[in-house]
Amino acid sequence: MATRDIDDNLTTTMPTKGDAARGAAGGSGGVVDVTSVSIPHPSKWRPGQGTLAFGGLKAYLQPSGGGSVMVLEPPEQPQQAYRWYRLSPLMGSILEAFSVNVYGANYSFEPVIDLDDPDARDQIRSALEALQAGEDLDAEVEVSDQEVATEIQRIRRRMRREKEFLDAWFSNACSERSYHATKILTGQDKGILGTGYWEVIRDATRRPRRVVWVPAHSVRALPQDADWVVMKRPGKVTSLHWHDEEEHFAHFRQYIQLDGSNQVVARYKEYGDPRIMSRGTGRYYSSPEDMEAAEAKTVPDGQGGHYRVLPLPATELLNFPTWYAGSQAYGKPRHSPVGPELTGLRDLSEHNRLVVTDQSIPNMILLVAGAKVNSDVIKDIKDQFKQREPGDPQIVVVQAFDARNAPSGPTITPTMKLEKTKDSQNTDGLGLNYTKQGWKAIRQNYRMPKVAIGDDDQTNRATAYIMYRYTEDQVYDPERCDFDDRINTTLVIDLGIRYHKYKTLTRAPKDPELISTMIERLAKVGVISPDEGRELAEQIFNRKFKDIDAVWTKLPVVILNAILQTKNKVTGAAVLMGEKPENEGDIGFMELLRDSMLKEFELAGLAVGAKKKPEAAAAGDGSPPPAAPDEGVV
Repeated sequence: MATRDIDDNLTTTMPTKGDAARGAAGGSGGVVDVTSVSIPHPSKWRPGQGTLAFGGLKAYLQPSGGGSVMVLEPPEQPQQAYRWYRLSPLMGSILEAFSVNVYGANYSFEPVIDLDDPDARDQIRSALEALQAGEDLDAEVEVSDQEVATEIQRIRRRMRREKEFLDAWFSNACSERSYHATKILTGQDKGILGTGYWEVIRDATRRPRRVVWVPAHSVRALPQDADWVVMKRPGKVTSLHWHDEEEHFAHFRQYIQLDGSNQVVARYKEYGDPRIMSRGTGRYYSSPEDMEAAEAKTVPDGQGGHYRVLPLPATELLNFPTWYAGSQAYGKPRHSPVGPELTGLRDLSEHNRLVVTDQSIPNMILLVAGAKVNSDVIKDIKDQFKQREPGDPQIVVVQAFDARNAPSGPTITPTMKLEKTKDSQNTDGLGLNYTKQGWKAIRQNYRMPKVAIGDDDQTNRATAYIMYRYTEDQVYDPERCDFDDRINTTLVIDLGIRYHKYKTLTRAPKDPELISTMIERLAKVGVISPDEGRELAEQIFNRKFKDIDAVWTKLPVVILNAILQTKNKVTGAAVLMGEKPENEGDIGFMELLRDSMLKEFELAGLAVGAKKKPEAAAAGDGSPPPAAPDEGVV
């Protein structure tokens, strides 16, 4: 009889030919029970099982308002989706890459127009003409240079104030946690559930004042209202001018938030909904006074008195979805199509763990033929093996006795054989090809090269760099643009910002060799000056370089070489001059260069812009006056 020791509490016994014989040794044959144990697999927790692709309807209790509320279920069941993320060996790496390169990256506020650009005046002139002409596209409008100059001054002044306001607002936007942490949590929700949420709290002027991260797994969306709602929002009339209030018509929906027992604890309006709504009941009112009159309650305080509980107005919920045409209420997570691969890889990892830890295949198998081994004998054998000290070299002898006393006698000579299975344990790691194909399918669904998640197997430096550039251009940058667009079309506009846009920055390279190559190439084509190159080189050595007090450090290398290669020694000396005026911070570079060159001209005894000598001017032969030796032209 073959006995396999699975664990301390389970022994599976399988009959041999000798046991099956009618005259088996040790007594008559009997029925052998084979026991099996069900082992749960992560694939049984697959998110989305039993839900509709477009989100089914489900009722949740509403203690505050009584009764229940019908909501749309998300494409993936939230709690199970987060368990899936926790168990997956690959999703963590992918979402961490998005957190580091997208949601955890720094941000800036870029102006919509560069007023120092030579074409800026033409753009402003065109905007003023369009503003004055209105909807008459054929109107003849003249905009004077003075109007353009005045508009430039106005825009420049407003841009300075907008920049200061934006820096302060985003620094104070989040009170419970930093804005940096809020973005990262939003990115995780978007990656796992397809949608992230911010609660937006407005001040008395109806401007957004605070944003609060709301866990996406606790949010459910209600069906969209059938009625049109009139809302007023700023709208563009030219590329640089806005109407502060422009009427729009839109459908809005409500959101609810659930607690741990799946009961409704709060209601939210969709972002932009101008109506007054109760946070507790979801009813709409024409004024806060009407809401107070309808829902305010008087509650005993337990000490013989009473206090009045006032209803709270609902705040707004701003969503960040991965846009999905199958649902207007929720986004769809990218991992939905590769659910079998994610769960299959987890199951395979669990199985291989049992193999590696000697729990899948036993250390040895005791084969018994021609004899009957009862449970007491099996227990004695197990105890003998368990009493051995680990690492203690000894020989174990298992003796088999012939049961000659049996009434019928054995028909087969009883034998016992011990088979070692250690070799099978070391080579039984299953599914290596399945693992590779599964990882590849998941990465392809995210369009994520393997280098981006830390897998550099059989990848050289050149290929790794190409993969890095692909990930930056085709994966991270579209995600940044999607997030930035949501901020710019909602919060930035409602904050009254007109000449700046929110922009998530890319991560600057930290590779010293790459930075050196970039500096060299930019310097050769005249993009950066020596001062700017030295500033970039400080990142390589992680130290501050000593400043060089010279005019030439402000010139691009191409221009500097062109000046030094001329025969104009005075101009070259002025460029290489090391002295700087005391008021350098108050003047521009061109003024500094001019002052340096004038000083050199004075030392050379030359007068810049001097009038012609009278005798030369009076010459009647028409010949030009003789030029001074080595005289330069500025």
